[in-house]
Parts: sequence; structure tokens; C-alpha cells
Amino acid sequence: MDKMPCQSDPIKTTFIVIGILLVLVIVAGIVLVISKNYIILQPDSAMAYFNRGLVYANKEDLDRAISDWDRALQLDPNFSAVYYNRGITYANRGETQNAIADFKKVLDLCSADETLCPYAQQMLQKLEGK
Repeated sequence: MDKMPCQSDPIKTTFIVIGILLVLVIVAGIVLVISKNYIILQPDSAMAYFNRGLVYANKEDLDRAISDWDRALQLDPNFSAVYYNRGITYANRGETQNAIADFKKVLDLCSADETLCPYAQQMLQKLEGK
């Protein structure tokens, strides 16, 4: 069986991995710039703050992510995806009570976004030890 081209050359594999990571960093930077500009143009857009929060979360800048999601919820208190993502972030930070509150809010809003309901229920059960 033939080997993949990179399997026989660890240096080549390393450069390919570095290249992929560089592309991901550049794309994340571009998305962040676009999100910031969108917020300048549409300062009352909950979606803009939600998206920028996602970029910050992916960069592990969780304080900024939560801040953007807080602003998104001020603009649209029924944006269930914001509650869900903020809940995941709170759970990962060990802020269990905040996470539980956000997942409960997702369940309260289930008729607005049915797709998140089972995931929120699963996270809630995990956090509450059920």
C-alpha cells in the first residue's frame, strides 16, 4: 500500500500543518475585522455581536466573547443561540450557575429555536448531575 506523500517526510508534514494553521489564523483575523466593521455599520445588530463573540470564543478570548453576547442579548433578549453559546462558555469556565441559567433560558425559548433544545437539555442535565 502506498504511503501518503507526507507520511514519509516529517519536515514536509510539519510545513503543511504550519501552513494550515497560518491560513486559519488569517481567516479568523479577517472574520474579526469584518465583524468589527459590521458593528460600526450596524451598531444595533444582535447578530453582529453574536458573530464577533464566536470569533472571540474561538480565539479563547472568553471575556470579550461574553461581553459581546451580553450586548447581543440586550439587543435581542430572545436570541437563543446566544444563550446557548454563552452557556457553553460559562460551563467551560466552571461558572456552573450562570451556565445553568443560560441553558434554562434556551429551553424557555424552545419554540423559537427547536434545534438547540435537545443540546441545551443535555448540557443542563450534565451540569445539574441528573
